[in-house]
Amino acid sequence: MRIPTPKALRWTCAIAILLVSRQSFGGAYALTPYLGDMYRSGAGATAAADDASTVFNNPAGMNRLDGRRLTVEAQLYLPSSVFTDAGSTDINGAPLTGNNGGDAGTNTFIPALYYTHRMNDRWALGLSINAPFGLSSKRNRDWVGRYQYIETGIKTLNINPGASYRISDAWSFGFGLNAQYAKAKQSSAIDFGQSFGPPQSADGYLDLEGDDWGYGYNLGVLFSHGKLRLGLTYRSKIDYKLSGTADFTKPAGVPGFNDTSAIVPLVMPEMAAIGFYYQLSDAFAVMANGTWTRWSRVDKLVVDFQNGQPDISIPRNFRDTWRWAIGFDYRLAPKWRLQWGAATAKSAVPDSTYNGSIPTTDAYWVTLGAQYTYSPTLGFGFGFNHIIFKNRDVNHTGSTFGDTLRGTLDPGLDVIGAQVHWKM
Repeated sequence: MRIPTPKALRWTCAIAILLVSRQSFGGAYALTPYLGDMYRSGAGATAAADDASTVFNNPAGMNRLDGRRLTVEAQLYLPSSVFTDAGSTDINGAPLTGNNGGDAGTNTFIPALYYTHRMNDRWALGLSINAPFGLSSKRNRDWVGRYQYIETGIKTLNINPGASYRISDAWSFGFGLNAQYAKAKQSSAIDFGQSFGPPQSADGYLDLEGDDWGYGYNLGVLFSHGKLRLGLTYRSKIDYKLSGTADFTKPAGVPGFNDTSAIVPLVMPEMAAIGFYYQLSDAFAVMANGTWTRWSRVDKLVVDFQNGQPDISIPRNFRDTWRWAIGFDYRLAPKWRLQWGAATAKSAVPDSTYNGSIPTTDAYWVTLGAQYTYSPTLGFGFGFNHIIFKNRDVNHTGSTFGDTLRGTLDPGLDVIGAQVHWKM
């Protein structure tokens, strides 16, 4: 058995927390598919184009909105993530000490703003400000899986101006630019006991924070004919170089392990979506959407150390995913419109690299909402989104300390949302 030296342990600890960081960005907390369209499970995002959020979901749809439109949205995310240990062991095969970590879900409030302006018969402009990624999880610092992760979190801000050009009565084209800020925070425990005593006898901690700006673009096409609308969208990948500080907390008498810095290249992969909207009657409409995300771009973790230490590359092997959604609109009364939908998606993270840090499991969405027209210039929307995650077994050996986390993750997520629509 190889026991890490202090120098080697110092850098492998940094690798461990950055590895968790990369997994945490891996799709489970990608909020994009239902921003602005959560009440129909995202089914109307590509082709509905019935409020200002189309500037983000499909900029071509801005030409369907007359005058100036403003939508302000707020969503409260209420996640849960409960882990049940099933025989986790340290590098020597001894049981890992600690509890199950409690509920790792952290409630998160996410606002958004969308604005469109129909300039003339051909051109429309718009702006969206939202957070396509933005949840976190946190377990007790002495839990059984502390050497793999304790806290994972990411906050983003996406600024997306866009424009739409109407080619003909049937066809519109849209495009936009994206400036996206990301800030990540990760923490894990360090098993100093492997070098300075028996394993698990001298825990320390590593806290890492990093941030960066990334840039990309999005495109959209909308075809309208009678009661039918077809939409096609593409959102480019965004590359980051997260620059952060690594802060070590260590037991008394442990040498070295001074705070240091590192850069982690990160990619938010491209997405493509296709969907339709069909007005079955004056009161009833149906829509559907399919979204493909190229998570296979996340094939490895690369850590670029700033002190000349050789770079590290660790396989991640994420998989491309499809998300399918269907939604409905029903005009219950002149001022009331009911909305509901359902969706399903597979996890992007394979079993071989999954450690349960976030609920990246196969999931199903069930949503219900309503839109109320208060006046010709003012309306309100509100709804509820329940995401059902499948329980997932965890059997992951950490690359740093050789500990194996075994158990079952039982995650869940509810989202409460509200919107205000102005026509100016």
